[in-house]
Amino acid sequence: MVHKNRTLHELSSKNFSRTPNGLIFTNDLKTVYSIFLICLDLKEKKQNNDTKLFLLTQFTKHFHFTFSYQEAIKAMGQLELKVDMNTTCINVSYNIKPSLARHLLTLFMSAKLLHTPQDRTRSEPKEKVLFQPTPKGVAVLQKYVRDIGLKRIPDILLSSFNSMKLFTFERSSITDSIIHSDYLIHILFTKTMGAKPNVWSPTNPDDPLPCLSSLLEYTNNDDTFTFEKSKPEQGWQSQIENMDINDSKRVSPLAHRFFTNPDSESHTQYYVSDRGIRLFQNKAFELPKRLRLSTPLQQRLYGSG
Repeated sequence: MVHKNRTLHELSSKNFSRTPNGLIFTNDLKTVYSIFLICLDLKEKKQNNDTKLFLLTQFTKHFHFTFSYQEAIKAMGQLELKVDMNTTCINVSYNIKPSLARHLLTLFMSAKLLHTPQDRTRSEPKEKVLFQPTPKGVAVLQKYVRDIGLKRIPDILLSSFNSMKLFTFERSSITDSIIHSDYLIHILFTKTMGAKPNVWSPTNPDDPLPCLSSLLEYTNNDDTFTFEKSKPEQGWQSQIENMDINDSKRVSPLAHRFFTNPDSESHTQYYVSDRGIRLFQNKAFELPKRLRLSTPLQQRLYGSG
């Protein structure tokens, strides 16, 4: 039996990896984030009777797979995940203090792993608002579930929120910095440009989502040879047997014709990764009014352009 017990303390760096600058390693953040979502056990339909939540009334749109600020702090106080495989049982646990939990929520929002569906441009957590995993966050969860061999798929991975494929960079084991080369950057830049120019227009149709079968990397082929005695997807069979995981007409719940408007900051939280970088025609990008240089002194010090 392999037992991993890590306790996170705000002022201690002995129980998780930190960079020379004192930052938590990216892989540890992804692990905590994934276990956090698994422990929350988010559901598509959530009944919430707390009428004090910000903008949450009987006339407000209902958002799936959401959780409150208080639920997040409480869940992080005792995170525990048990994965029982044929010959190995892995037990991973974290006990996170409220102060560190608030800091982690801020990091998750900054990394676009979480957002507030009622206010997509919000960049920091706040009490009395609902939080929701973004498609990017769901993709991080998907990779963790696959890597650790979880036998039960979280419900959100079977929903239309599961719609992105992420490229994972290799990182330094000492500094956590991304290891890259000019050739790799060239390949990635070519890939991110997409098959054709992706010019934004409010009349564009919704971007198609990839099939769940490709995102889950699920193959129900008994003739495939493997040295593994038990593959994770064998435990998923009961969850997906009544689903069409090859459905190519799925629609993202985030799809909106103005969602990618260049005037909206919420376009940074998109839901597909294979359409290419969005291009804008006849658009003059300017600084927001609050950042424009208004006084003669500012213009002399910082320039007028």
